[in-house]
Amino acid sequence: MNAAQADATHLALRLASAALLATVLLQWAAPAILQRLLPLFAAEISVLDSDFRLLGLQLDAPTLPASVRLRANLSRRLHVGRYTIHPFGERPHTEGWYQVELRALSALQGAALLLVVLAAWPTQWPREAAVRLLLYMPVAVPLILVDAPLQLLANLQWCAYGFLEPAHAPPLLVWARFMQGGGSLALTLVAAAGVLPVARHAAKSMGAKHAST
Repeated sequence: MNAAQADATHLALRLASAALLATVLLQWAAPAILQRLLPLFAAEISVLDSDFRLLGLQLDAPTLPASVRLRANLSRRLHVGRYTIHPFGERPHTEGWYQVELRALSALQGAALLLVVLAAWPTQWPREAAVRLLLYMPVAVPLILVDAPLQLLANLQWCAYGFLEPAHAPPLLVWARFMQGGGSLALTLVAAAGVLPVARHAAKSMGAKHAST
């Protein structure tokens, strides 16, 4: 086995170990993480689409397998093509709401993959792994926010009116399909490609300062 093959094998083993660790952590921490993020989800959805009034956003179970459950109603009448969509309860005997769900693990898949890459990628400097962990949360949270809440909102829009005019699907539905079709993976890898050199440079700078003192 030459050096390149040995390095590839070593990286593969590190990736497998990091993936196992991330899986264990998700099984334990995913519901608690999402519970803390739900207010951000709700604020984002409300800002992006005022046509809906949120009735509830919660986890449907305290442990995995759990899903994020969104309930909402239209805040006003909507005119979509030749259709008029009325809010539930506006007319007699029409009480109800729209409900969509997203699996907890799907909501956190980008953040989990980022953790795997940052934990498995070889380091060159002391403290480099610690710097990566410090950078992880500021990068992981935006990754989640451009994925999970937008998927929930896209599915909500589809349930309410998107299916009436499939040829003119809401833009968020296009985004949701992109994320589900590999976009989440692509964004995660781009984020990792940004974090790794920043962490390496910071660790190198700290090492140089430590050596000079």
